[in-house]
Amino acid sequence: MGWNRLVKAGFVLTIVFLSGQHGYTQVNRYMVHFTDKQNTSFRIDNPEAYLSARAIERRTKQGIAITEQDLPVKALYVNGLEDIGIKTFFTSKWFNSVLVECDAGAVPEIETLPYVASVEFVAPGSKITTKPVDVHYTISSTKRQKRRKTHGDVTSDQNKMLGLDVLHESGYTGQGKWVAIMDGGFFGADKSRFFSRLFVNNKVKYTYDFVTGQNDVFKYTEHGTRVFSLIGAYAEDEFIGSAYDADFFLFVTEDVCGVCEHRVEEYNWVFAAEFADSAGVDVINTSLGYNLFEDPTMTYSYEEMDGNTAVISIAASIASSRGMVVVTSAGNEGNLSWNFITAPADAHNIISVGNVNLDGIKSSSSSFGPSADGRIKPELVALGTGVKVVSSSGAITTGNGTSFSSALVAGLIATTWNAFPDLTADEIRIFYEISASNATSPDDEIGYGIPNFIAFDNLMQSDESDQDFIIYPNPVSGSQFIIRANNPDETSEVDIKIFDMNGKIQLKTTLYFSWLNNSQVIDFFTLRKGVYIINLDTGSEIIKLRVVKI
Repeated sequence: MGWNRLVKAGFVLTIVFLSGQHGYTQVNRYMVHFTDKQNTSFRIDNPEAYLSARAIERRTKQGIAITEQDLPVKALYVNGLEDIGIKTFFTSKWFNSVLVECDAGAVPEIETLPYVASVEFVAPGSKITTKPVDVHYTISSTKRQKRRKTHGDVTSDQNKMLGLDVLHESGYTGQGKWVAIMDGGFFGADKSRFFSRLFVNNKVKYTYDFVTGQNDVFKYTEHGTRVFSLIGAYAEDEFIGSAYDADFFLFVTEDVCGVCEHRVEEYNWVFAAEFADSAGVDVINTSLGYNLFEDPTMTYSYEEMDGNTAVISIAASIASSRGMVVVTSAGNEGNLSWNFITAPADAHNIISVGNVNLDGIKSSSSSFGPSADGRIKPELVALGTGVKVVSSSGAITTGNGTSFSSALVAGLIATTWNAFPDLTADEIRIFYEISASNATSPDDEIGYGIPNFIAFDNLMQSDESDQDFIIYPNPVSGSQFIIRANNPDETSEVDIKIFDMNGKIQLKTTLYFSWLNNSQVIDFFTLRKGVYIINLDTGSEIIKLRVVKI
């Protein structure tokens, strides 16, 4: 049995199918985790074999190295499972594993294989089809849907809250940015006039249903359609998505059958995220959350919302480390007994988004932080109450929940990256946190607050560094930074004042420079994460510099 490869735009998703049967009656789904990638045919120094040119460029621009974790799973190991009659499907390079369907009675035999580290039960029953189905998109014509009279753009308020109107008016609408959306289905999106320009212009790059193994994602539920609309929908003077000129990857990872909440959905997300990574996607939006499962042994406790336990959270952190910005809903558990964020909102170095109304007040249903290990969660908030979305029928309607606030922020990130293409994923994420409305006093309800492009842009423009002095590293991730004087004879004695963004003095000192000692260390350990303005008084002038502590 060989490999079937889905190839699109220079990237590869490896899917393995086997037609043979094992001979058992009851079939379940398992993740088979392998021991190693030794002697693989793939090499770290030849990423072109498993990453697209765009994915490699994204990493190169951000100084991100290729590691063994990026190498595909060894085909020899997968073939070994096939040789004993196990049906194999999607592989995960990050977890070095493969999804299989087999009878429980076959598990002991799999576990005896020398290259198998463990076998993890992830869902009961068989679900995946063995042949992808091609989908031909159909777009509504103007004859089918007559343009309705409107009272203006209904998305104006939700976009203005984030400063998206300024971005759009400046010509930044997500051009050149690739956005992946993981959800439960996108029913009706392929027939809606609000998305037609995306399909006509081939801006829906790829679609895949990882639940059943098909290309058709325009089914199951309209939840993904509503989320998608907040980023990609567009109808002039009616509805303006946050990044309507971006390119999109639409993935079904959530099984919406009703009693299908199982660990396999987390792995479906892993498969989609790895696909997005190898394709060269810039932003991932996930309006999903996991804590309770049908099988109690899979359920997570709050203590496990630490970013290092839930499969989907670990994967979200890995995706972030590959140079993508991962945006996820915080959860709608605020009124429920659980109360807290759900995975993957607990992941490290991602943006989890809570729900506020137009007055900036947190919705009572929006999940609380912090993460179990004490990190600020959610990081940001956006409108999630009374949000205008497009339904599966093509009508504009109203929705509530962090699913929608997350989508708005994902579009904001994509559009901002369009405006500041030289920033790294980490810089965009961090700069939005430290410029948000509650950045000086982040809490467990709204985190750092509401992000806004105007504040972000002001933060960027405030760094008009004078050549007489240089600050490094900047941003500061440790407890110290260095001020270097390029002309120490002219600036031998300098009075330093460090202000927070509210204008309050946080530190005062005097520095002495000479040609023998033109650099001075500033202790920064007592100050919290944020943006600080430094006044350097040389006696003849006051120079203002910006330093960011992350």
